[in-house]
Amino acid sequence: MNNEVFAAALDNASGAQAATLMAMRSACDSATESAAKLETTINRRRQADVTASVIEIASGNLQQGE
Repeated sequence: MNNEVFAAALDNASGAQAATLMAMRSACDSATESAAKLETTINRRRQADVTASVIEIASGNLQQGE
């Protein structure tokens, strides 16, 4: 009888541990995906700024050359 109670308690604890692990893994995966999307957004904005600066410089050089 004691063994059955212990086994049931152990199964319950194992199930709770597994559920917690799965939730933590899912949260970690979600955070990793969000970080990757944020990095992409930051890189695109930075590239847009660089492109705008290059166009501005090139336009200024063309006007000076006229």
